[in-house]
Amino acid sequence: MFKKNSKKILFYSMLLTALFVFISCPMVEEEQIDEKPVLSGYWKSNFGDGFEISGTNYYQYDNSDKDLSFSGIIVNHSDYKVSSGFITIQITNSGSWGMTLNYYYIVRWKNYHVNAASQSCAYKDGGNNSGMSNQTDAETEYTEANGYYVYYGDYLKQ
Repeated sequence: MFKKNSKKILFYSMLLTALFVFISCPMVEEEQIDEKPVLSGYWKSNFGDGFEISGTNYYQYDNSDKDLSFSGIIVNHSDYKVSSGFITIQITNSGSWGMTLNYYYIVRWKNYHVNAASQSCAYKDGGNNSGMSNQTDAETEYTEANGYYVYYGDYLKQ
């Protein structure tokens, strides 16, 4: 009789353990999953120019052949999943725009929706358009309030 009771106790304790594990595991519901893609990847405008974010690298292109405008390492950025934001880049290739190597430059985006975004590079007449010598100065200077980012281009994710 003792052997029979110990088998029942073992069976019920295993059943309770399995039930406890099943109940305590969080269930993932579809509405909890954020399916909005990130800004990374290659983006192109109707004019053929584009930009690309690959890991910690940023590339700005003159055309659909991907002739390089400039490129660099991303050193700061806002959340890529929000509808507007910025990317601070340390220039590693001056490209066709003649950016100053190792200087800092900022691009901005707005109206980001899944596969479409508007993007702008820091530019203003008479401005310091080829980069700033340090990150803090770049993030302070390159703002809409200071007259940069007047023109945004529309881009589609490729």
